[in-house]
Amino acid sequence: MSLDALPIRIRMPVVVALVSSLGASACSGTITSTSIRETATPATKHVRLARPDAVPLAASWKQDGYRLHGRLAFTEACRTEAVHVTRRERVEETRPNPTYTTAGYVGAGVFLATGIGFVVAAQNQDDTVRCGVNGDVRHGSRCTSLAGAFQDFGFATLAIGAGLLIGTILHAQRTPTVTTAELPAERRVTVTPTVHACGDPSELEGITVLAELSDGGTWSGTVDSQGSVTIELSRNLVLHGDQTARFRIASVTEQTPKVVKSGMPLGELALTRAR
Repeated sequence: MSLDALPIRIRMPVVVALVSSLGASACSGTITSTSIRETATPATKHVRLARPDAVPLAASWKQDGYRLHGRLAFTEACRTEAVHVTRRERVEETRPNPTYTTAGYVGAGVFLATGIGFVVAAQNQDDTVRCGVNGDVRHGSRCTSLAGAFQDFGFATLAIGAGLLIGTILHAQRTPTVTTAELPAERRVTVTPTVHACGDPSELEGITVLAELSDGGTWSGTVDSQGSVTIELSRNLVLHGDQTARFRIASVTEQTPKVVKSGMPLGELALTRAR
């Protein structure tokens, strides 16, 4: 149906209503929000030397015949270093635009109200069938009555309003979509200001200590949970009183603090004659 069949005083409000509805629905149907999500991971802690030349272990030795008794202890020469890592990711969430939804409902209401108004008004219009425009009949001119034009336009407008309403409802029920992208993690290192012992005596358990005699020969012993170690020398060894035993760490365990390393010297002891 053409708007030309309607009176000019009716055409203008109809055009204004259509343009307003279409303009309202022209806004973006979705909105996207971006945020940075941060997740802090548990701090990783380890002991470090307070100074590069600091010694983490002290050892004392004594001889009892062919037994060499040692006592190892951590020195107060360390600080605790904590590494804090924060994972970061960019989160983009796209969801239905509430403004678009409101505009859709308003536009649908305008169309539906206009359509109902025209259908109702058609009952009071002239049902005389006329052809052409203003009495000018040409080949192919359409013949209709004013009541029919009102009714046709009303039903067409109702169909548009119903379609817009259904589309708006479906749009409003759309599930938001979320996309994430990894960002470089933030790494922060903190060090305790106070100096403390480089470990607990129990962490010395399992360390292997070597005793190397100045005139040759190597013997070993294992440190217990109290930091004590006993090294048994061979009874066939002749201790004549002018030998020296030098001690060093041969191997460490997984629980040993990283500041204690294989090969670390643990002092020496002048041996006395033994039978």
